[in-house]
Amino acid sequence: MCITITVGETGRRVMGLSTTVLNIVLVFLSLTLFIAAVGIRYKLDKRLELMNGYDSGALPFYMMLTGGLMFFCHLVAIKFCYDATNVDTRSDKHHLFVALILVVMAMFLFIFINIIIILVHAGKIRSSLEEGIGGSMKAYKSDLARKVTMDNVQTEFECCGVQSYKDWFQIGWVNLMYINTESDDVKRYLKGGEFIKDDAPFSCCSRDSKRACVHHSVLDFKIHRNYEAVNLNNVGCVDAVMAYFKAVLIVPTALLLFVILILEAIDIVVMRMLQTSIFTADEINDPEAATEAYCIKGLGGGGDVRELFRRKKDDQDTERANREREERELLIKAGYFVGKQDRLADENERQTMLKKEDAGENLGQKVKNKKNKQIDKIAVEQKVSPEKADGKSQEKRRSLTETTNGKESQPVKDDHQSQVGWKQWLEKKWENNERKTWFQREERKPATEEILPKEQRTTLKKEEKKKKGEEKEKKEKKEKKKEEKKEKNKEEKEKKEENKEKKEEEKEKEENKEKKEENKVKKEENKEKKEENKEKKEENKEKKEENKVKKEKKKEENKEKKEENKVKKEKKKEEKKEKKEEKEKKEEKEKKEKKEKKEKKEEKKEKKEKKEKKEKKKEKKKEKKKKKEEKREKTKKEKGKRRKEQPKK
Repeated sequence: MCITITVGETGRRVMGLSTTVLNIVLVFLSLTLFIAAVGIRYKLDKRLELMNGYDSGALPFYMMLTGGLMFFCHLVAIKFCYDATNVDTRSDKHHLFVALILVVMAMFLFIFINIIIILVHAGKIRSSLEEGIGGSMKAYKSDLARKVTMDNVQTEFECCGVQSYKDWFQIGWVNLMYINTESDDVKRYLKGGEFIKDDAPFSCCSRDSKRACVHHSVLDFKIHRNYEAVNLNNVGCVDAVMAYFKAVLIVPTALLLFVILILEAIDIVVMRMLQTSIFTADEINDPEAATEAYCIKGLGGGGDVRELFRRKKDDQDTERANREREERELLIKAGYFVGKQDRLADENERQTMLKKEDAGENLGQKVKNKKNKQIDKIAVEQKVSPEKADGKSQEKRRSLTETTNGKESQPVKDDHQSQVGWKQWLEKKWENNERKTWFQREERKPATEEILPKEQRTTLKKEEKKKKGEEKEKKEKKEKKKEEKKEKNKEEKEKKEENKEKKEEEKEKEENKEKKEENKVKKEENKEKKEENKEKKEENKEKKEENKVKKEKKKEENKEKKEENKVKKEKKKEEKKEKKEEKEKKEEKEKKEKKEKKEKKEEKKEKKEKKEKKEKKKEKKKEKKKKKEEKREKTKKEKGKRRKEQPKK
């Protein structure tokens, strides 16, 4: 991923814009991470009753810290990377850019640590859930608040028990106050003072079941023969709650951190390559040049460690070459040819200039020779030095013109200055050309010294020596004056610097005095603050002690209340037992009385029935007698009628 590439100004601009966009995205992701941490804290606090011994603030605290640091770090990175897109706004302080990259690398490590913490906390949450749910199941019969939370969890997550519904069969979750412990059916399920049976709370019932929920005597299939399958929730509450935490909290936050980790790595690589390309361009003193961009110098370009050391040497050579190039450019601007490459580049122009220069020198030498011969003749005739002779014949020589090869030469000037005249002529001819070094040659001595006799030569040499000595003295005097001036200027500068230093020292002393006074004031303020803090601490200690005393009192009161409640409960139990016994006695008496009353009623009924039977028998006898009498009368009447009818016949 981290390779060595050559990057131009457009590439640097693209890299700067890409890093700004990356940092903007990371700023928004840091805000989402902070919000996710707050959400995790809220969700964990909501289920904190089920988690025994778990610190819900540890994981969100780390996430909130990393989110806040990321936010401020990448805001600064946006400014640096956006400024790096343009040459004008680009900063020269490379150490700040490197420090920013190191801070982003620290954020990378923070995020990696957060991912590890989330994975560790997932195991902690599971173990604390197992302990918490098991404890709330044990406290189901005595603690109403935990009973309600357990029922809510089982109905909300459609779960039952720690691992399955069979966990309820091993715990005495029914309060003995609501059971008749003296009955034989209950006594066989009492184990160690607890009612343990294959029962589960109603909150374990499945919502999807289409038949009535069987949560009592679940494993006794004789009671519910027609139902084969159990209609309780088979999933344990630990697995259900952990699945919820993973789906809502752990997996999304881990994915978010993983995405941030990848983006941070890309951001670090691109920022480092941008910084190195800018740094190498600044070293060359060409901020828009195409330079190498790398993460680690000497690596990523297919090179090994040897190449790294070779590159160091090459860098030194390039620095030397760059220095020479800069010097050459300055000399070229000043009007000088430097180096073979420059001469080869302008070879045609140079050759033409050399030809014309040589032609001018040849003409000048011919004119000089003729002029020197004339001067020597005049000096011999008049017995005068050639210089004086030259001064007298100066007007004549101005009018003279010499011709060579049919060409008219330049006018002859005084003494041996004809060469200088030819230089001026060539300079005028080539005034558009800035490079004038080809005419800067040493002037030759006049040829008269060779022609004159020895005495005149010695006198001339002495005069020249005197002149040179005078010139040297003048130069030395000038140099001395310059040195004196320099020394005076140095002394004045030193005095000024001393005055400045004195003023600065006075200012520093005044500032130090002010600082000391401020420090004294601050110390006094700090002392006052410390005293206030001490007073506050003492007050807080007193408050804490008072709170401790109050808490202890409350604990004692609560203990007393609990003991009183226990005593009351025991009394109530005893009273209930007594009432039950009294009720049972009363019921037995009532039963006996009822039995006696029933027996009496039955005896009375029997007597009444006997009487009624006797009366009925008597009535029946009477009716029979009446019927017999009626029959007799009828028979008598019929006989009487028959008797009356017989004589008529």
